[in-house]
Amino acid sequence: MWVRWDEPQAQRVLDLSARSGPHRIPLSAWHAMGSIPCWDIDIRVLTHRGRVAEACRLESVRGTAFAVVGGLTAPRPQLLAKLPLWRFQSPAKGFLPAEADGQLRSALMAVGFRDVTTVRSHHWAPPGVIADDEFQFL
Repeated sequence: MWVRWDEPQAQRVLDLSARSGPHRIPLSAWHAMGSIPCWDIDIRVLTHRGRVAEACRLESVRGTAFAVVGGLTAPRPQLLAKLPLWRFQSPAKGFLPAEADGQLRSALMAVGFRDVTTVRSHHWAPPGVIADDEFQFL
């Protein structure tokens, strides 16, 4: 099931998103920008007894063949099954990358995602000490 901003479930999705993460862009930022669900983002939800229990968000990368997994409130494979990439504006979306590890990575792999690269963070510390009042541009 998908959600629009004018639906009562939207506030529950915003609350769940605020308590989970990290997310690529906070869902509240999409809401504040007045993004249009179905064109800019797609919000998928799982319900339990008629109440939103978990949510997933896909984000369109305008002008490209990419959409990205912008956030999940829980690593639930059901949120990622049969993703509707056809609903975004042109150009057609053929690629859906996600950055994940741990349980989230396992959930993504369970629905057909595959590893394409590994990302490693590195803090570069050049030799020498730069004085507090000295600026260096590289």
